[in-house]
Amino acid sequence: MVGGWNWEKTPRSRDVDVALLEFEDEARAFLDYCESNSLSPRRFKIIALSPKVQIFLKRMEIQYENTLPYFTNESHARLMLKSERWLRSLSGAFNLGGSTSIPGTCENTFLFYARFYINHFLWVSELISEIFRKNRVSGVYACAPVNDFCTHTPPLIHNSERFIGHIAKVFARDAGVEFVEIPLSPLQACGHSASLGASPLDTFEEFVYTLFRPFWMHALGKRKTILLASTGYNMRGLALGLKSRFPEVAWAEFSSKKPSKCMAEFFLGKALGIAARNEKIGVLDARLPISARRIFRRIPAKYHSLEMAVDNALDDIERSHSSLFTHRGVRFFDLFSEKIRKDLKFFILKLHAESENVEDMLEHLDARLLISPLARERSLMVAELCRKRGIPALMVSHGTLKRPENEIERIEYRHMGETLNLSPFYNYAAMQTPEMERHFQSYKSGNTPIRTGPLILAKTSPGQKEEIRKRILGHVPSGKKILLYPESVRERFSMRFQVFETFDEFVSSLSDLVNATDELGDAHLVVRLHPGRNLSADDMKLLLPESENITISSSKDSFPDILTVTDLLVNFSSTVIEEALQNSVPVLLYDRAGRYVHLPSQELRPGIAPKPSAVYSIRSPAYLEGGLRWIFDNHLDSRVPESIFNKYRFGPEHYANLVEFVSEKVKD
Repeated sequence: MVGGWNWEKTPRSRDVDVALLEFEDEARAFLDYCESNSLSPRRFKIIALSPKVQIFLKRMEIQYENTLPYFTNESHARLMLKSERWLRSLSGAFNLGGSTSIPGTCENTFLFYARFYINHFLWVSELISEIFRKNRVSGVYACAPVNDFCTHTPPLIHNSERFIGHIAKVFARDAGVEFVEIPLSPLQACGHSASLGASPLDTFEEFVYTLFRPFWMHALGKRKTILLASTGYNMRGLALGLKSRFPEVAWAEFSSKKPSKCMAEFFLGKALGIAARNEKIGVLDARLPISARRIFRRIPAKYHSLEMAVDNALDDIERSHSSLFTHRGVRFFDLFSEKIRKDLKFFILKLHAESENVEDMLEHLDARLLISPLARERSLMVAELCRKRGIPALMVSHGTLKRPENEIERIEYRHMGETLNLSPFYNYAAMQTPEMERHFQSYKSGNTPIRTGPLILAKTSPGQKEEIRKRILGHVPSGKKILLYPESVRERFSMRFQVFETFDEFVSSLSDLVNATDELGDAHLVVRLHPGRNLSADDMKLLLPESENITISSSKDSFPDILTVTDLLVNFSSTVIEEALQNSVPVLLYDRAGRYVHLPSQELRPGIAPKPSAVYSIRSPAYLEGGLRWIFDNHLDSRVPESIFNKYRFGPEHYANLVEFVSEKVKD
């Protein structure tokens, strides 16, 4: 690892010892170290890199800094462009040739996860370099545990894989300052052995699959079948509406559930005679398991051939790319390569194994159409195999897609589109909103667009508004306006730049909103954390100004219900923006740093004479309270015509296009 960053670019204050803490166990280890060495934690500049550490230190009444001073708008743009350059250099490098029936899925999966690894390493090195640049660092204290890479499903960067201390050690060495490693108990990897061999449980699941496969096949028989790559993201409701129009068609989902689970659901439904009505089974006539690993024991020679092809591709990448992966003087290609070899490689091999099961099923099904809300991993693999058999595939995107306004946005929305409407293996794409259509038209795609109107976006229940508000916000006075801010922050393992907020940016924006609602007096802020966010309501409130005008929504409250009682949705960038507009809920795009505006909007700031709009934007905390007051007085408390939402949505008449499309595909 080679140094080379100019540490003297920015004038810095007194010498400081910096402690870098990313996880709660590291914060505890740091306090133990201080106690053992008779040091006060308050003599350090502590950089708390995650919400869990920040909450822990808050409760201990220990001061810290978050990442905001060290990860700026310029950081977002810089890392987006560098990540894209590296990823383009990898495009086409992971070529498995004829060693697998799903080469497109294998390369797409490789690039999809490689981008997350690259982004994480760039984020770490950018943060640490900025900490050194903006402080006169005399010493660095951090944990640097051994990273024992192992397999995960999916193969994201796991919490047991930590790089802050290792990269900080390089920066400290190059800057000529002391690095002190904080002792940390060995981490439990929480993964699996890097092997595709079968365990006794795998053997049992293989037996179940082999024994009951004829029953699944018989249940579908020679009926015309529509396949679902997933029943998540409201796909079950879409299928239910179509099933009533095509009662002669069978519906089956390719499932990652164990064969024993699928078998139990199947026979329970048949025994009780409620397969089509059972809430868990939904509209499915069968759930087809694809996760059995039997293929490698049946044809081991083919397995070894594929593994050799993967290893050869990785060897070529290491030879040709090892000198490229350097940021701020730190080379981390060895970490990147090790993660791929010990984790991602086995995930790709497992996808190939599962593809053998899918091919076997497709051979015995009269499949007429595949529908999916996303196009990656298993969903992409199924589509690639369907394409080889001439089975059409329809993408019904679960995520927001917008027309890019500049080159940086174009990069991110191309990557997002390639796992949704731009996927080459889904030859049809549902255009649910005008903005999705504008995105689709901004890129060259051979797919056929079908204007359908919203299919799987959230739908509110206006007739139940009072009942729902009483149930989930009964403590809020009825006269107060409800502002909703749903979280759309990416975790450390799936970081994206520029068009998404970091968690610290999200908290900073929320803090502005809390202060503004308190000043306004007639508003209440509801925060909906991402369902995967492991924070309690009390935890989240610790990071925000104390206020009675904020509610952290329970995960038990559905998003459509919360949206039903919302007067104004506030967000940075997310699918929830499109969902609000489909339901006539106005949107405020708030970016306190002035980096990004998700949609064309009516900006609110001094010197502008604004007009009522479906979408507003505010780009500075100085204008937030006044901007909200303008929206309250001139939109929420006024008769604003419903027509202002028309340019953001397609009418219900376009649903007929979907029905006509499905009818054409299932007819004899």
